[in-house]
Parts: sequence; structure tokens; C-alpha cells
Amino acid sequence: MNWAAFPYLRIALSFASGIFAYEYYDLSFSTALFPFIAFTILFTIGERYLKVFWPKSAIQGLSLLLLVFFSGGLVIVLKKQDLNINLIECKDRKYITVYGTVTEILKSAKGAKLLVSISGVKDSLNVFNAVDANVILKFSDNDTISLHYTPGDRLLLKTTLIQIPKNTNPEAFDYAYYLKTKSIIQHGFVKIGEHKMSELSPPNKVIQLAGDASRYASGVLSKYIKDPETLGIAEAILLGQKLLLSDDIYKSYTNTGAIHVLSVSGLHVAIFISLFIWLFSLSSRQDIYWKVIKIVSLLTIAWFYVVLTGMSPSVVRAGTMVSLYIVGNNIFKGTNSFNILSIAAIIMLIYNPYYLFQVSFQFSFISLLSILYFQPKISRWWIPKNKVTKFFWDLINVSIAAQILIFPATIFYFHQFPVYFAISGIVAVPMVTLIIYLGTLLVITEGIFAGINVYLGPLLDGLIKVLNYAINVISQWPYSVISDIWISNMSLTFLMISISLFIIWWETRNIKIFYGMLFICGLFLVENIYMTDHFKSKSQITVYDIKGGTLVDYISGGSLYTIKLGNLDSKNIAFTTINNRLKYKVQHIIEPDSISYLVNINNRNVYVNNPFEDPNYVTSNKMDILIVTKNVKNNPETLFKKFHPEIIVLDRSVPTWVEEKWLSLHRTESFKLHNIKTDGAFQYFINDLSL
Repeated sequence: MNWAAFPYLRIALSFASGIFAYEYYDLSFSTALFPFIAFTILFTIGERYLKVFWPKSAIQGLSLLLLVFFSGGLVIVLKKQDLNINLIECKDRKYITVYGTVTEILKSAKGAKLLVSISGVKDSLNVFNAVDANVILKFSDNDTISLHYTPGDRLLLKTTLIQIPKNTNPEAFDYAYYLKTKSIIQHGFVKIGEHKMSELSPPNKVIQLAGDASRYASGVLSKYIKDPETLGIAEAILLGQKLLLSDDIYKSYTNTGAIHVLSVSGLHVAIFISLFIWLFSLSSRQDIYWKVIKIVSLLTIAWFYVVLTGMSPSVVRAGTMVSLYIVGNNIFKGTNSFNILSIAAIIMLIYNPYYLFQVSFQFSFISLLSILYFQPKISRWWIPKNKVTKFFWDLINVSIAAQILIFPATIFYFHQFPVYFAISGIVAVPMVTLIIYLGTLLVITEGIFAGINVYLGPLLDGLIKVLNYAINVISQWPYSVISDIWISNMSLTFLMISISLFIIWWETRNIKIFYGMLFICGLFLVENIYMTDHFKSKSQITVYDIKGGTLVDYISGGSLYTIKLGNLDSKNIAFTTINNRLKYKVQHIIEPDSISYLVNINNRNVYVNNPFEDPNYVTSNKMDILIVTKNVKNNPETLFKKFHPEIIVLDRSVPTWVEEKWLSLHRTESFKLHNIKTDGAFQYFINDLSL
């Protein structure tokens, strides 16, 4: 492989590295601006003078990559500043008047939940300020008017906006940061009667059109597909809507590696447009007029599909990526796919550098890069003579190729690996292709010639049921998924370096590169063995930041003693604890055998204040850690005199008036106070802990 033929790939990697470094280390604006200016000057001077003394390619190439690196840093810092500038302040939590446009209807168990693009706010002093911010608004459960709002509607409402709190539970999914990558950092609640359609400006026609198209398509699908589970799959594949997906079917698709087909992405847009690209390829015309007609037609078809699916941000991003590929592949004939894909990534990251931290964005580009590089090589392992055999072999080698670069991210983010991903790919990809074409045809013909849908509807319903059945069968095969995998950031780095060295060795056949790859693989194994022993030997107490009750874990040597109080459902507990327990290799769970939550750990006493007991009747005992929960008879002075704890943890369930009493006591007595409401989850490590 000629590495010089991929300049934009190197630029894209350098640009992404700058974004990652400046976000990960939270570097300042000046640390990006001054190096950017310096390397801009150096590169400019180098173009003029340095080539006389040194090889231009080496010096200028390095200068350019460093310039691009600091450009990435500058872009992410400016984006962060833009989010802060557009942060809407609600002083003393007073209500403000908001002018905004509904952009998306979000999934909610009760009441309406909307993503709203805010264009202006009027504070309590009636001062108007123009802003550009996206916020999530939750309406009252019995507010029927809010249920009729649709994308594109202009709203005038009163609310109090607060920043979405960070998830402080150890190793838990940080929903606040996930929303930040979508430029959403605030949310609010709207009461009944505090909102209405704005008369100051008409609805956003583009968003409204997309919303109407999506609702129309959803109505057509529900007309011909009656089974809720089948309808849920149809809406997920065709419209990107997951409201009707059950947990069981979602798990089946996840365990087989076919979960990507349930989110409208670049794959779906590419499948939809591929038929029309093939049709245009049948013509041998190459004149400029034909190229213009071809590009405009393909872009129109691609964005028709984007509008049909409701123009959610992920689908718009997929449409943008496919559009850039169409334009680049047709205008810059001969340019390789790596460069076109890299240019698309650079453009999208300039628009929103936080895309880099979205798992869907990472998976889309990494899997495409993996397919572009490995698929041609794997396909040459065997060249079937039979066309049917070749069709299935192509599906297999594409699935294998996609997983080579993506599997480190798969096990890092999802802690599991689907063993039968290639088989599920053979089933899912061709069937999803048929479902996309047939479902789109069903929606189009409903308004033109609905009579044919009497046949198309049942056919679509049958295809989806066959797909569901096949995925369920594969998910039940033995060892269908390798689960409970935990790798650290360092292990992920070792895996990525190993794969990169493997690619370099494949191209150069340099034995030193091969030995280097083996060495890094050895470091990966050693690091994993060490971290496994390290985490097993760690002993900790964790009080989780969870709503609805109290959740405390004592973990040591693979054993877990857990205390659950209040109204905590199993899903909430799993979401809060699963990654932390997995990291510390929990294999055995010990349930409490009494209502007394006193645990002696290595001659140190830890006590969870029972919410049903009266502190006046609790036996006095010296406590090292006192965990205070919701208790109407909670008396800080009494508990402190009985226990004299060194550390006091106030659980989130503690009422505000009790919390204030503890804060007042803390001003006069000597103890460490950890308030979960303000300080987040509590984690304390104890050496030589045994349960």
C-alpha cells in the first residue's frame, strides 16, 4: 500500500487526535491558539524557504499534521465555549419565558418529553436575550395538550432550566455527557397551562415536513402490521423509532451482533441509495451534464429517505456522510474511498467536534474503514464459482472485515462480544435490505395505489417475523455471546496499537514490525492479568447516587454484600451498578440476613442507618463510617453521640430538613461529611477487606 495516497486519512486522524486530547485533558483556548498560529507561520515559511535546505515532504508533512492537530484542539475548545455562552441562566430557579421549536419527540414512560431548539428567552425582569441552545423539556403526566406537539411547532412556554447532572456512580454510563455530545446540556419541567403554540412566527416547515412524513409512514406501517413486536422492528429499521421495541428482542439483536440494523444509520441510507447507484451505473455516459443529473438525483433520493425517517440528528449525519461520498466519488473520479471518507469525517467534526465522542459516530467510521481495507483481502481467500455461494461469501467477509477494527470498541463499551456475528450478518443484512425497499415502497404506494399494499403489507410483516425468528434462534445457540468482559483504557490502547502494527506488517512484511506487534499483544495480556488480580484484591464500599432509595455495595475478592432500601427496581439497580461490579470481578452475591445493617470490616465498623429504627434505641458503638438514609426520626446529635463516626455519608434519600441538621452539626463537630446530593456517589477503599 502506498501511504502517500492517503493524505486526508492522515489529516483526519491528526484532527481527531487534537479533538480527543483537548477534550480529555480539558486544555485551555490559549494552549490551542498559540501553537496553531506558530505552526501556521512555520508551515507558510516552510513552503517558501525550507525546501531549499531539507526534504520538503518530511518537514512540511510534520508541520501540517501538527497544525491540523492544534486545529482540532481549537475546534473543540471553541465548541465548548459556544455551549457555555448559550447556557441559559435561571437565577434562584425563577421561571423564564422560552421561545423554541420542537425538533424531536423523545421516549417517555409518562407525559410528553420533547427536544426543543431555543432561539430566545425572556427572564423574570422581562429582558429578552437571543440564544442558540437545545434543551429537553418534560411535561406533566396528565398534560394532554403537550402530547399533540409535533416537530416543527413553535412554542412559547415558561420553565426553569437546570444543567443536566453528571452521573457520578463509578464506571456508570454518563448520560449527561452523552447529551453534551448532542449539544444538549440543560433540561426543565413545564407545568400544565404554562405553554402554548407561539403566534410570533410560523412553524419550521422543514422540521414539520420531516415530522409529518415520519408520522405518515408510521401510520401506514401500523395499518398493515398489527403485532406490536413486529411493528416495533419495522419502525426501528425503517424510521429509526425504538418506542415499541421490547427488552427481550433488543437483547437478542445485541447478543447476535445485529443491533446496528435497529438504528437508522449510514448503513440504511447506503442500502437505500445503492440500488439507484447501480441503476445509474448501467449508463456509459460520462459527460458533465449526465454527472450533474446523476449527483442531483442521488442526493435527492438520499435526502428523501432522510426526511422520511424524521430527520433525527443521527439520520441527518448519516445522510450527510453518504452525500459527501456521492459527491466526492463522482466529482473526484479516481480518488480512493479512504480519502473521501476522511474528508466527510473532517467536515462533520468541524461542524460538531463532539461527534467524535458519540459511539455511533465511532462505529460508523471505524467499521467503514475496516471494510474498505480488510474486505478486499479477505474476499481473495476464496473465490467461489457459484453465484449463490459467492453472494453468501461476500456477506461473510464483509461481516468479518467490519469486526476487525471495531471489536476493541465493542468489548470496551459493551463488555461483550457476539460470537455468531458473521452468521447474523448473513441473515440480517439481506433481509434488512429487502425490508427497507419493501417498507419504503409500501409507504409510497399507500398514497398512489393503495390496492397493491394488500399484498405488500403481509409480505413485509412476514419478512420481519422471519428476521426476528432467525435472530432469536441464533441468540439461543450455546456460547452465542462472550459476556462480562472488562478492559481498561490502557488495554484498549494496546489492542488498537496491535491492530495498527498488524496492518503495517501486512503491507511491509517487516519482521521487526511483526515482533513489535507480538510484544504489544504480550503487554495486553500481562496488563489484563495484572488488572484482574488488582481489582480482585481491592476492597471497597460504594454508596450509589440513585433516586428512589438507598443502594450500598461492599465488594471484596469477587464477593458482594449489598443493601437495598426503598423503591428500587431491578433495571435501575443494574444500570447503576453493573459496570462497577463487573470491573471488580463480582462473582458471588451475599444477601443481608437481618434488618440490622452493621458490618464489621477489618476491625472497622460500617453502619447503614435503618430507615425504620429509632436512633434512641440503637446500641452505642464506635463507627468508622455512618451511612445516613431516609428516616423520619433521624436525629443527628443522637446518632453522632452514639457512634462518633469518622465519616458520615448522607444518602440522596435524606430529606432536606434532615440534611440541613447534619450540615449544621458538621460546623461544630469534627468528622468528614460526604453529601451525595452535592458530592456524588461515595466510594471508599479498605485494604485487606474480607466479607
